[in-house]
Amino acid sequence: MKVTKIGGITLDYGLWWKEIDIASDVTATTEKTLDGSLIVFEQANRISAQNLTLESRDDGWQKKATAQALINLANGSMGVDINVELSDLSTMQTRFRYEVDGGSVQFEPIYDGATWYKGTIYMAGV
Repeated sequence: MKVTKIGGITLDYGLWWKEIDIASDVTATTEKTLDGSLIVFEQANRISAQNLTLESRDDGWQKKATAQALINLANGSMGVDINVELSDLSTMQTRFRYEVDGGSVQFEPIYDGATWYKGTIYMAGV
């Protein structure tokens, strides 16, 4: 599944949603008892724990202007929910994951001097 639009920005090419095929509705922790057996605590995950890591891969390149617009959107969206549109035309509310090292939007040119960029955008459902 790809994301085709973030906020009001239509992507040049869709970005792949990395976690789309990963089960994330349940979370669990474990503790060892004195005899070495495990106690498992399971609970439903909150929607905000659903990560959207959006990747260029081989075909999700963005023009320099689009990459910069996405960086500007992330820089100006603290505390704001961002609507994303998926390739099946469904939408979901997200936020930028500012807690990620290196920034929530990371782009680099596909080669030195290129006008096309590849990158990763870190978001989470809200």
